[in-house]
Amino acid sequence: MYGLLAHSHSWKGKKLVTIENIETKLIDEDEKHVDHPRKLLDLLCVADLAAWSSSIMTFIGPGQVPDWSRMMLIYGPTRSATTAYIGHFTSADNQVAHFTPVGVLISYLSQKLAWEHPEYRSLADYYRLTNISGSGKGAMRKWDASIYSEEIRPRIQQGLLSNGASWDEWSVHFS
Repeated sequence: MYGLLAHSHSWKGKKLVTIENIETKLIDEDEKHVDHPRKLLDLLCVADLAAWSSSIMTFIGPGQVPDWSRMMLIYGPTRSATTAYIGHFTSADNQVAHFTPVGVLISYLSQKLAWEHPEYRSLADYYRLTNISGSGKGAMRKWDASIYSEEIRPRIQQGLLSNGASWDEWSVHFS
């Protein structure tokens, strides 16, 4: 796990402009410095403003996307991973009333810890089901299949993954 927690920020101006500035910088720096999905910043939380959590989709293909032809038109053909930084903030569309950026931090950290320590999974599931992280959105970055080892690549490209199974290391959505 690697992330950043800030209690506040010192930028002047509207909150939405500050959120856009942080998000733009996060995406720009990701494109410059991250050469593999495992090197993503896991979490960025500005406690009084917003939070961004990394998301990794192991495989995008016809079995995972109901309207595959539309997806092909938007993103082009892909048979590998996508990543995104999911931004969570108070003014997001359909945001829950109990949202806080620290809720995103707690929920995300509990999910990450529970992968390594199964005894925490019920707590992590509780935070997920109560939706303390609220809603969020992000732009996808596509990755070539070369990110996978020679042993794993064929299984990924054939779509031999589970879709929606909790705590399954072969799930389409990994983090």
